[in-house]
Amino acid sequence: MLDTGYRKGGDDTLDGSKTLPVNYSHNGTTLCDYTQVIFKVNMLDFITVFRTQQSMETAKWSKIHRGKAIEDGKKSMRVSKAVNEIIAAARKGGSDPITNAALASALRSAKTLDIPKDNITAALAKAAGPTQAEDSLVANTYEALGPGNFPMIIETLSDSATRTAKNVKLILKDKGGRVAPVAYAFRKIGKIVLRPREGATHDQVYDDVIESGAEELGGTFNTEDPGQTELEITTSPSTLSAVQTALTSSPQEHIILESGFEYIPADPEAPLPELNKEDEEQVEKLCKALSEDPDVDVVWTLRGRWEEE
Repeated sequence: MLDTGYRKGGDDTLDGSKTLPVNYSHNGTTLCDYTQVIFKVNMLDFITVFRTQQSMETAKWSKIHRGKAIEDGKKSMRVSKAVNEIIAAARKGGSDPITNAALASALRSAKTLDIPKDNITAALAKAAGPTQAEDSLVANTYEALGPGNFPMIIETLSDSATRTAKNVKLILKDKGGRVAPVAYAFRKIGKIVLRPREGATHDQVYDDVIESGAEELGGTFNTEDPGQTELEITTSPSTLSAVQTALTSSPQEHIILESGFEYIPADPEAPLPELNKEDEEQVEKLCKALSEDPDVDVVWTLRGRWEEE
């Protein structure tokens, strides 16, 4: 008979079969000892895998939570800026968006951000009420050169011009820019995006725009579907409100889709400054840092209004 080297430690059953040995041993070590060792090793592996998975899930949740917190913070800042724009525009030009182009633009921005109607109403009421010192909002414009001598205009809106100036200069210095006169490179204009009234022909719209005092009319009139036509009208900053009023009043009654002020290159035919890859990245970082400051309203470059992609 083959000797396995194990000594019998179990009892026979009544039917002659063997029960599972509880104390078979080999070289002095019982099978119970082997079983306990294997069990402990398997438990250690299980605990290690469980803790690793738990750590991964925790890290994943933390990353999602941080990302959501950052996005919520950015949205809150945009909402705050939009409300401030409404207050400032209403105080300067009145609470009627039909005659106040800046207010109309601010209200459209608020609608894009899904700001509750009650918040907008409260902002307009605040603008109509007596101005307290702590509620006074002042608009300022800063000229600057970014990395690669890239010109930019920085528009701000805040209750402390001193704080805003300090913050803007610190951001510029930290990101490789500096305050410098660059207004010569830009031209400030009023811009209106218009949809013709129902039934209006191309000639009628053209005559209405010319008579309103606008400087230029661009875009293509959709003859097949006039209701989808969007025309761009350029005005001087000082005549934007008057032009908008003329185009929306009877009998013209055209629809204003957008209106506001923009900075464009003073010479549209001049080539834009060329930036190497490093300067391009630094300009993006600078514009992003400026836009994230609560007091900064808009950052303009020769490429137009800067917006994070």
